[in-house]
Amino acid sequence: MPQYQRREVQDWLNLFEQQKQSGLTAVEFCRQQQINVQTYYTRRRDIRLQRTRASLFR
Repeated sequence: MPQYQRREVQDWLNLFEQQKQSGLTAVEFCRQQQINVQTYYTRRRDIRLQRTRASLFR
């Protein structure tokens, strides 16, 4: 049975930056990091929405 790792927001932000710096597509980066690509895209969207909402209420 696969072991799932729960990542915090900062962990995801670091992963997004690593993917950007790697020059790889998100799909290839996720494959190499053994991250579910759908989870990657979902977390990226959710974190962007959270940050956008937070900035609107400052």
